Amino acid sequence: MLTRIRQAPPNFLWWSVNRILFWSAAIAIRTFLLNYLDDVLGLTPAEAQAMSSRLLIVLGTGIFAIALPAGMLVDRIGRRPLLMAAGVLAAVGGAILIVGQSLAFTFVGCGLIAVGAGIYASASWALATTLIPTAEGAFYLALANSVIIVGSAGGRLGGPLIDGLNWLFGTVALGYQVVFAIATVFFAGSALTAKMITSSNRT
Repeated sequence: MLTRIRQAPPNFLWWSVNRILFWSAAIAIRTFLLNYLDDVLGLTPAEAQAMSSRLLIVLGTGIFAIALPAGMLVDRIGRRPLLMAAGVLAAVGGAILIVGQSLAFTFVGCGLIAVGAGIYASASWALATTLIPTAEGAFYLALANSVIIVGSAGGRLGGPLIDGLNWLFGTVALGYQVVFAIATVFFAGSALTAKMITSSNRT
């Protein structure tokens, strides 16, 4: 299996890196959002839970509302440009979360991430279908799903980092800022890796 993975088309490997970066960044922000509202913004546990639910609704609604129109744009604009746009939008949203520690900035940042995620959801899988070798479709689809698992697991590794930094520096915010900064870099990195995928009339 490792031999087959090493022999995968370079474009598919770049797509895999792109998906790991974007997915792990999105999962990291979603995973620690509730704790961020409680620890940094000073909401009570009940208030943080309610606000987290609202923000997740914003994220979910944004992804759903954007995914369908983005899907219609994929064939007109191309998969790569939309992937790059998704990474940039999500990176801007992540940066807003870092610099603006308020509910208003949190909603704006999460909103931009939701828009980016909606675009990404359509463009990423559309691009994958053009990169997977037809003769080995089942293997590469399984590999693509494994990439999602890797990204999901990676996004949840920020907990010890948050706790460790906050304990080390005696603060409640630094750990979250560092994890959000890493997520922002990952979003931006996903845009760069999308650019590395060789252009064709289908991408």
